[in-house]
Amino acid sequence: MAEGVLASPFDDGAVAERPLEHAPLVRVVAQVRFPALTSMAGGDAFETFAKALQSEYPMKREFHEVQVSIGPQGVEQVPTPSIVNRLVSANEEWQVSLGDTFLALDTPAYTSRDDFCSRLIAVLRVFGQVANPPMFERVGIRYVNQITNDDVLRLLGELVRPEALGGSAVPRPEGVELHHSMCETRYTLADASLHVRWGHLPGGAVLDPAIVGVPGLSWVLDLDSFKDSRTEVDLDEIEHLVMRLADHAYRYFLWVVSEDFLKTFGGQ
Repeated sequence: MAEGVLASPFDDGAVAERPLEHAPLVRVVAQVRFPALTSMAGGDAFETFAKALQSEYPMKREFHEVQVSIGPQGVEQVPTPSIVNRLVSANEEWQVSLGDTFLALDTPAYTSRDDFCSRLIAVLRVFGQVANPPMFERVGIRYVNQITNDDVLRLLGELVRPEALGGSAVPRPEGVELHHSMCETRYTLADASLHVRWGHLPGGAVLDPAIVGVPGLSWVLDLDSFKDSRTEVDLDEIEHLVMRLADHAYRYFLWVVSEDFLKTFGGQ
């Protein structure tokens, strides 16, 4: 039976990052939400925002916002009428998305909290100069891990805590196949909230429309750490907040996974 690296996901002692050379981290997203702004009405404000970031994000795309829900038929994506503008880096590994009430930075090429946070603050600084938002209503950072390797999936019971196995831990006779099994939990902490989803997804299903579905069964660990109350637009405070939110998510990750998990994915 696997035991996590941490005894509790809510300990408050110092925890150092342990980089994984082959991390199963497929997407990291930071998002800030704000009220609809008169300063962003029309296209001129967005064009000013885009031009200020064009050296880092020279490409522009447009798409409809999508909502994801889990129901009796499994994971479903529902398009909405809201248009989102996206700025993309030249290597297509970093994206800035701007909607009517949110700004997001996301990447599949995450290396560290410091690097990610510095990029986020640079984008927020430009947004603050252009839009002058009076407040942020939600600040969050989300880590989506996904394991697709069949050999690793067969060993999952040795790599993660039994709580993270869900329905896959139920003995199955020959001929009974697991289609999907998802667990969803939200915690309220002293300074934030943590929304956790884990389990198995069927081929082609995703929890995030920005992630490409895989052909076969996969195991996901989706950690969304956020503060959903009014926050002043102070970039130093926002930076500290995002770092704290990232720490909450990372502690939960280390509680879920075992030392064998870290070694399997290239940790020291």
